[in-house]
Amino acid sequence: AIPEVYKATKDSDASVKAAAAKTLGMIGPEDKEAVPTLTGLLKDKDDSVKSAAAEGLGYMGDKAKGAVSDLRAAAKDLDNKS
Repeated sequence: AIPEVYKATKDSDASVKAAAAKTLGMIGPEDKEAVPTLTGLLKDKDDSVKSAAAEGLGYMGDKAKGAVSDLRAAAKDLDNKS
């Protein structure tokens, strides 16, 4: 199931990518590619994908602490748009 989730993070449909990001976060950091994949999605052009990636990283707690600076940058970007 995990390969399909990773494939969905590259889908052209933002809602599919967002759902995959949340799912990946719920699966957890046991998969060593989860945090880097979600960190990459923080730079997506679609705000719903960025938000879902942040939520996914939030599910991981301390395991995602390496993504803090990227989370801050994404939050700043989202704040600048509102």
